[in-house]
Amino acid sequence: MTSTWFAVTNTDTPDAAEDARRERVLSAWPTAPFANLEVLSLILTVAREDVIEFAPAPGENDDWDTAPKERYVLAQLEQAKTLWDAGSTDGGGEIGEGQFTFTPRPLDARIKRMIRPVDRKPHVL
Repeated sequence: MTSTWFAVTNTDTPDAAEDARRERVLSAWPTAPFANLEVLSLILTVAREDVIEFAPAPGENDDWDTAPKERYVLAQLEQAKTLWDAGSTDGGGEIGEGQFTFTPRPLDARIKRMIRPVDRKPHVL
C-alpha cells in the first residue's frame, strides 16, 4: 500500500480531490480544526516537516514527497494532533483538569519511535 501525507488546502471552492483529502483527515482525526482551514493546513505542513527532519536520511530509492513510509504518515498525524493540543492548552501549558493534566511536547518519545523504531541492533558508523 502506498501512503501519502495528510494535507488540506485553504480554499472556499474545493474540487473533488480536495474533498477527498479533507474527508481523509476528518476520518483519521475527527476533532481536527476544520473551522480554520489555514491553521489546519499549517499544522499538517509543520507536522510533516517535523517528521522529515527527525527521520533518518532517505534511501536511494525512497521518494518521501509522493510515497512516504506509512509510519511517517502516522507520525505526521500524531504530531499534528500534538501541535494542535499544544496550542489549545491553558496558560500554564497544561491540558485537562485537576490532577488529570498533561503538557504536550512536540515529537514526544512515542512519535520518535514511530519515525525511528528501536531495533536493538548495534550500528557501526
